[in-house]
Amino acid sequence: MKKPITTILLLIVLTFNSAIVFAQNLANQNDIYWQQVKNLSIGQELVVELKSGKKIKSKLQNVTDGKLSIISKNSTTEINKEEINKVYRVKKVNKATSTLIGAGAGFAIGAGTMAGIGGDDNGNAAPEFIVGVGTLGAGIGATIGFLIAAFPGKELVYEQGKDLTKK
Repeated sequence: MKKPITTILLLIVLTFNSAIVFAQNLANQNDIYWQQVKNLSIGQELVVELKSGKKIKSKLQNVTDGKLSIISKNSTTEINKEEINKVYRVKKVNKATSTLIGAGAGFAIGAGTMAGIGGDDNGNAAPEFIVGVGTLGAGIGATIGFLIAAFPGKELVYEQGKDLTKK
């Protein structure tokens, strides 16, 4: 009679033990992702989303195990880690580089298209037309490249209780 009771008690203990281990692993995993925030450079532009839903655009001042210090609107704010839902790193894009890449791609597409379709009855495009359409393409590409750089993206660095390695 004692054997079934002992087995049932052992199963109950093992069940609760595995739940505790799972919770500890989740907490440790959260600390690993908080380390990514700690590895950011001082002055890095951030967007911090609080659990209340409020989003704060700021610059990083300091990070500890339990707090994030940011500078927003010329004032320093300390936020407890438990209040933070997400932290994004704002990605800067060099406008000049993006514009030049766009111009080069636009010129190549414009000139290549004109050379490929030809310009007269013999199927030959005059060099002036190739360069002209290429220049037009360069202008369009440069504008697109500049506009892409004008709106920087953001990268999720930390999310409370989420595994950021799974997409």
